[in-house]
Parts: sequence; structure tokens; C-alpha cells
Amino acid sequence: MSNAAIESLGKGIKSSEKNIDFKTLYQNNKHNYSPVSEDALLKAFKFNRTAKILLALPVMTVIGGLATLLYIQNFIPNLFRDKKDKIPVFYKQKRVGYEGKLFEITKFCTLDPIKSAQYTNTSSNTSKDPRIHSWLAHKLRDTGLDELSQFTNVLRGEMFLIGVRPHPIGYANEYQDIDNNYVGRFRVMPGIIGPQKMTFLMMPIIMLIQYH
Repeated sequence: MSNAAIESLGKGIKSSEKNIDFKTLYQNNKHNYSPVSEDALLKAFKFNRTAKILLALPVMTVIGGLATLLYIQNFIPNLFRDKKDKIPVFYKQKRVGYEGKLFEITKFCTLDPIKSAQYTNTSSNTSKDPRIHSWLAHKLRDTGLDELSQFTNVLRGEMFLIGVRPHPIGYANEYQDIDNNYVGRFRVMPGIIGPQKMTFLMMPIIMLIQYH
């Protein structure tokens, strides 16, 4: 089983009979949406560039440390597995990004390929997912640190730190079927931290300002 198949099963992505060309679809429909102002885009790019410079060394150090721990943890189990069943440290998956362009997102692999084949209908939105391969993988998912490896996509200019979450192709196909305005999200860069999570993180500060 390929690494992409591992996480496709884990995320519950359904296969689609059609493969939508989101880049062309966006170009044909972008006139239907209000363009993002140049001033807002400039501020976003400046913020992201500054954040990349300040965070590159500490974040990549943490990613390297976590990758080392996962490699050591998986080393012995992988000795007794076939190549297709080995647990990798990272995996890549195609996502739909800015202006509908496809790119490969980098994520820590937290699912066991053998267990993924056994539990194909299990939801990944639970800390008790039986496909998660270890205690460390559970902690990465519970704390959201499994998303940290996407910082490499930020360094490559494919994502921002804050932006709409990029969907896998399977999800994007489904959402486009039920929402004709779905392609409007491609006006902005995808991000590691989505708007909903950012609001959640800022809530304590908002509450403090309101009641003190």
C-alpha cells in the first residue's frame, strides 16, 4: 500500500469518478468573485515572509527532532515488514492550493498501513483511531503537531502560515459538487492554521479584552 493510500484511508477520502481541473475552473470563474485587494495581498506576503525568516530555524529544528523520534520508534517494527507495509516518517499528498493549482503537502505519517487496510471505514476525527501506529503518533495528532511538517510547504512558497486549509483532491471534488462557490476559496493562499483554528487560539485574548 502506498503512503498516499494510507492517509487517504485515514482521512476518509472517497474516490471520485471525475477529476476536476480546479486551475482551469478557477480561471474561468474568478470574475464571479471580488478580487482580494493588492494592499491586503502585500501585507499578507510581508507577514508571511517575516514569519518564515523568524521561525525557520526553530521550527525546522523541532521538525527534525520529531522526525528523528518517529524514525527511531519505527525502526524495529519496520525491520519485520515488507517494503509496502513499512511506516514512513513523512508522506506527501496532493492538495488543491492557490488559484486551483495542485501541490504536494508534506505531513508526518501517523497511520499504520497494515491497520489502515483493516479499518477502512473508521473516522480519523478521534484520538482512539485504531490505525494510529503509536503513542507518539497519538500525541502528534492530539496536539496538532502532525501539521508542523507543512512548514516545508511554507518555505517553498506553496502555503502561508495562516490561510484556508487546502483540501485533498477527493474532498475538493465532493465539495465542488455541492457548492458552486467552492472555487472562490482559491483566491487566497492555503495555510497551516485555518481561520477557525485561529479564532479558537485568539479566543482567550478576546475574552480578556472584553471582560477586563
